[in-house]
Amino acid sequence: MATATATATKTKAASVECGLRPEMNGTMIQLLGTSTIYLVDQGWRRKLADATITSLFKPDVEVEEFPVGEILQGSNVALNACLIKAEDDPAIYLVDHNPAPGDWTLFKRHIVNPAVYELYQFGDNVSIVPEIVITAIPTGDPVVGPPPVVGPAKR
Repeated sequence: MATATATATKTKAASVECGLRPEMNGTMIQLLGTSTIYLVDQGWRRKLADATITSLFKPDVEVEEFPVGEILQGSNVALNACLIKAEDDPAIYLVDHNPAPGDWTLFKRHIVNPAVYELYQFGDNVSIVPEIVITAIPTGDPVVGPPPVVGPAKR
């Protein structure tokens, strides 16, 4: 059974506006003193059920304490979310809703690379399915890490 291990982080100032936080993609967060865990995905705060944490992620996932109200609430991660891949294809997909609220269609969401797979703390429970199954599932938004940091332009 997976458990969440909270790691302390600095609390942000209370004056921060609520919005999308794509720089936190792949981070699991919870408000100090609560048991609800959220995943930041495409900048949205997405609630995770305990069963989803157990089925999708590594045991003893790292969770950061964070003022969750500073991140817009997206759709909950699907209770039946799963990881799939075809036998002869290295691509791994998360079968889930898109992160933005309002669309409950299940999509295959390509996990763009192994670094993002690790960042999201996905576990080893990947189901091997026939290619026709992957083809039949509609394609949703990819699972991505934080956007690159853009510095000042060089002259």
